[in-house]
Amino acid sequence: MTPYKYITNTNTAGGAKANEYAHASLSGFKREWKHYHFNKGSGDGQNLNLRFCPSSENIVNTELRATTNREYISSPRATELDTPNDEFLYWLIGFTEGDGSFVKTSRNELNFVIVQGKANVEILYKIKNTLGFGQVLKQNERVYRYIVRRKRELMLIILLFNGNIVLPSRKAQFAIFLQTYNTRPFSSIIPYSNNKNMPSLYNTWFLGFVEAEGCFTISLLSNSNAFRTRFIVAQKGDINLPVLSTLAVIFQCGVVSGHHNKDNYQYVVSGLSNVVKIYDYFDKYINQFLGIKKLSYLKFKALNSQLSNGSHLSPDKRPLLVKLSQEINSISRKSK
Repeated sequence: MTPYKYITNTNTAGGAKANEYAHASLSGFKREWKHYHFNKGSGDGQNLNLRFCPSSENIVNTELRATTNREYISSPRATELDTPNDEFLYWLIGFTEGDGSFVKTSRNELNFVIVQGKANVEILYKIKNTLGFGQVLKQNERVYRYIVRRKRELMLIILLFNGNIVLPSRKAQFAIFLQTYNTRPFSSIIPYSNNKNMPSLYNTWFLGFVEAEGCFTISLLSNSNAFRTRFIVAQKGDINLPVLSTLAVIFQCGVVSGHHNKDNYQYVVSGLSNVVKIYDYFDKYINQFLGIKKLSYLKFKALNSQLSNGSHLSPDKRPLLVKLSQEINSISRKSK
């Protein structure tokens, strides 16, 4: 199989690659995350030790100090948590851009919220337990929310997402969120960083986004030998079209088309010869899946293999394949 071509966006400040900016920002988040949990564990959590520079360019290029975990962690409570790794953090950014919101209420209160259906509620607990803050609340019998609203924890969320968001529509929402945060009587102002990030095959942003907005689907007709296998990622707003178009470039397959819903668009990979081209990425990060979409992908891949071998042409095997395709499609629906 042809190796993936590494696509980067060089239209960022100073000509740096988009994912270099993101990596620097993740380092800043990790540093403050350690301070937060050290102070939380020692009972001194009133103020985070922030060291903001006067410009966003300096912030995103700040190097992580050569400090070991032992210097930060000195209490039993703090040692229970490992620092979130890059794979989880990129995944969380992508997942949030699909299913999360930066909420400003009518009373100017700020909430960071991720919503999931009951079948995928475990994903919210994994986020909460890995970050070590926030709450998982039951909204109704079918819907659960992960929510962050304490000021110190909101600051950590801002440090994670500032400069790392990919979708332009999410950047606009986040900019309002950050602007409101900066009007609060806090001692430190966080400058907004508008880096031009794009999807990459070398981190887990797209995996997280797919767990929120992606769909693996196969349809087999019960009265013929026909079938259709597709991978779909949908998004609202033509402002996000460049992001969807980038997917067609980095995967070297698929098309971007309009959806029947107004102002909705989708990146679609269809046909056995094309869907196999997305396998390398998902196989590389197979252990980074956090929700039930992993099962959907594995079943999708297994059924495609049987279709490629012609199993659907057997009258005895076809009913079983139809059932498997229905299971795949059902998982996609339950994940919402």
